[in-house]
Formats: sequence, structure tokens, C-alpha cells
Amino acid sequence: NREYNSDRDNILYLRFHTGNHDWSIFSMNTIHVVFLDASHDFESVMQDIDNCLRIPTVSLIIFDDYGAEEGVRLAVQRFVAAKRLQPVALLGEGESGPWKLRDGREVKEGKPLLARCYAPESGVDINQLSR
Repeated sequence: NREYNSDRDNILYLRFHTGNHDWSIFSMNTIHVVFLDASHDFESVMQDIDNCLRIPTVSLIIFDDYGAEEGVRLAVQRFVAAKRLQPVALLGEGESGPWKLRDGREVKEGKPLLARCYAPESGVDINQLSR
């Protein structure tokens, strides 16, 4: 991805472990869009989404592997049901039909999903969403 965006000066690539590092460092910056490509298991994705939504300036999240990984899809759907995310568009491969991953699996949905973020009307407990 880095080489595709080498002509852009508004993209910053960070090596960051979403489960081990402190997300509060991001609140010190103005971040409008997050491209989330991390762990694919449901619980990790739930926590990653919650952490993204705690950054006050984030308005869009792109979920890589939305179409390919069930954990990503299920976590996003929980936040959509809670009215914290609104799907905007499927992006990239899969727009015109199924496509294949390198490991041979066939994916029927678009790979990344672009979703709009909403602040909670009242506190949303992700433990409640996980059930």
C-alpha cells in the first residue's frame, strides 16, 4: 500500500499493535479516516472498532478484509446494529462478482468496506454488543 501512495503527503503509516499499544496517542492528532487492517477474530475487531470510535475526529473507517473474514464482518455488523457505524460502500475487488484470495478461498462480497462513524447517543458498552 505504501508504494501506491508514495505521491501523497497526507498519509502516515505506523507500525502499531492494536492489542498491545495505547490508542490514546491518536487522540492528540486530527485523524479523519482509519484504514483498519489488523487481527480478524471477532473480539479483536470489536475492540479495534471501539478504539477507533474513541478518537473524536474519526468520521470514516475502511475495514480491510470485510468480505473475506467472518470476524471482521460480524463485528462491523454489531456496530451497525448499534447505530455506531453506517456502511457507505464496498470497495476494491468483488464489486462485479466473486474473487479469489491467494490461499484459494472464494469471496463473494467486496473486500474492504467503507463505513461512516457515529458518536453514541449514550455510552455503548462493547461487552453488550459482543453478546
